Amino acid sequence: MRHVLRGWFLAVGLCLAAGSVGCNSECVDAFDCRTDEGQPQDGQQWACREEKCVLEPVSNNDRDAGTDAGVDAGRDAGDSGAPDAGDSGVPDAGDSGVPDGGDSGVPDAGGVPDAGPVDPCTATVACVRFVNVLYEGNSTDPQTPWTPDTYKMDAYQGDTQKLISAVEPGDKGVSDYVPVAAGADLSFSIRTAGSEASSAALATATGVSLAAGERLTLVGIGLMSRKGTTRFDRPQLLALKEQFGTVAANQVRVRHVTGDYLVSTRRARRLAAGTDAPFSTVAPFSADNTADGIAGQPISADTHQLVLSGSSEADIILPSVSGTASFTLPAQTLKAGTAWFAITYGDDRRSTDDPGSTSLMLLPSGKNGAVRLKRDPLLYFLHGLSGGEPLRVFNKSDPNNIPVAVDLTFKADPAVGDLPASPTGHSLKFTLNSDAATTVLDDVQTGPLLAGRRYLVVVSGRAGQTGALGPRAFTFQDAFAPSAQDARIRVVNASPNSPATGVSFGYFDVQGDGTRGSTFTSVVSDVAYGSIGGPAEGVPFTPPTGTDMSGNTYSFFGVRGTQGGGTSSRSVTVGTSVSRPHLFVLLGDWEQAEGLTFRAANVRTPSWTTLAPSGSDFFAP
Repeated sequence: MRHVLRGWFLAVGLCLAAGSVGCNSECVDAFDCRTDEGQPQDGQQWACREEKCVLEPVSNNDRDAGTDAGVDAGRDAGDSGAPDAGDSGVPDAGDSGVPDGGDSGVPDAGGVPDAGPVDPCTATVACVRFVNVLYEGNSTDPQTPWTPDTYKMDAYQGDTQKLISAVEPGDKGVSDYVPVAAGADLSFSIRTAGSEASSAALATATGVSLAAGERLTLVGIGLMSRKGTTRFDRPQLLALKEQFGTVAANQVRVRHVTGDYLVSTRRARRLAAGTDAPFSTVAPFSADNTADGIAGQPISADTHQLVLSGSSEADIILPSVSGTASFTLPAQTLKAGTAWFAITYGDDRRSTDDPGSTSLMLLPSGKNGAVRLKRDPLLYFLHGLSGGEPLRVFNKSDPNNIPVAVDLTFKADPAVGDLPASPTGHSLKFTLNSDAATTVLDDVQTGPLLAGRRYLVVVSGRAGQTGALGPRAFTFQDAFAPSAQDARIRVVNASPNSPATGVSFGYFDVQGDGTRGSTFTSVVSDVAYGSIGGPAEGVPFTPPTGTDMSGNTYSFFGVRGTQGGGTSSRSVTVGTSVSRPHLFVLLGDWEQAEGLTFRAANVRTPSWTTLAPSGSDFFAP
């Protein structure tokens, strides 16, 4: 029904735009013809030529090549390479989960993927596409702001024939197929977009032989910061033939390509389907080998999560306790009988949600489009439960009951775990770290968790108490912009007996002799218990500083609140300045000078290392 309705609306729109004369014969693409002109006979297909609908023979490439169950390695049975009539961008039941031919997989401004051209690949030519998963990889500063234009690439055949223009990493990191003449000893190269063809290539693949009807996937891989070196992680161009063969009807075949940050050729990456044993072990910046001309490994078509891990304990992926990176697949991504490239790339030290962070690109063989999967959300658990023992965390829906995070210690740096992305979230249980049978908090709802995002989970209250002072947990998303690298803050109030009207966080002036002044400047105001204060982008935070005899700088951070008609204040001094975005968390007992403290998580480090006060005091306002 949705196909019919969309066809009717499109037909009406064309008539209104062009008038009623000749409406059925005018078209924008083959989609118009298929919905307005009826169905073609066997062996024919509609095409849009010079805004007129014409019937053309279906090429051999548009038919299934004798594969089992009517499906081949990545193409729907009989698919012409154009979108299904009325496709809204949401895969149909049983679809491969990737938009049909020509679509980049990213919605246009209207929210609906472009229809795209008819597949140009035929039995008389070969076809090539380009995937760009290059990234910065700065070894000294992995948080370098992402600059998309730096990474856009043009792909060439030989030295001068440009095939594909301006492919940028990220959601748009794969081109459509383009036809090339079949031949032996072909070469391909990539250059920064807009460079002259006479300029030196960034990377080259040589000695490639392509027969008519074959398809080739070129993968630009490596670290841009290694450009011009001979290192193993320098920019490279992999030329991967699509030789997956026949795939069993209840399986898919996956060829793993590794492009994520590694420091040594002695380390490798493994890929697994959920909790199953790894099905591939691949050296850095390479693809798994083919056996007898057949690429990839078979996994179940019901796989809903892919897990990337290292080949040894020294080869973990930061920063979660599991040492792995998991990727939750959208429903119906994998269609039985299809074949895929799974390209893992990015820098696990990167703490921002951008194209340089740890990601996985799924490309269907023989079909345009791709799915970029961001890493499952990371949760940073901060223990602020006064008097509480160390804790561990479980996802109540996990049938294997594997801890999400362990050894949460009072006021220590966060323990980091990951959970599958979910629009509704998960229910968590907190137990004693020493005794998982003793529950401290149960049925804690995380709320929605988005792939690629990071969340702070604060456990607060007093151990052994009930009611308002009893144990509670709060979840907050890190919403700082990926480009934000300066000193800015948001404030979480996790002090259970702080003033009901909320508290303000800021700083005091520093007097000439280096002591605290009496002027308090509020930076984030009126933060109630269990909430976060400050706009999503944070508030700039540049308090005045003093210098001690050792040359270390310090500031007088302060909190102030209204309580019982009067004003109460606290101040704490720290020995270092804040230079990156931080989440400040107020912890402890508001009534006790030595009980109130804070931890400030630097969200530009993978582990969210926390800043702690070097001292505190209480004084009358």
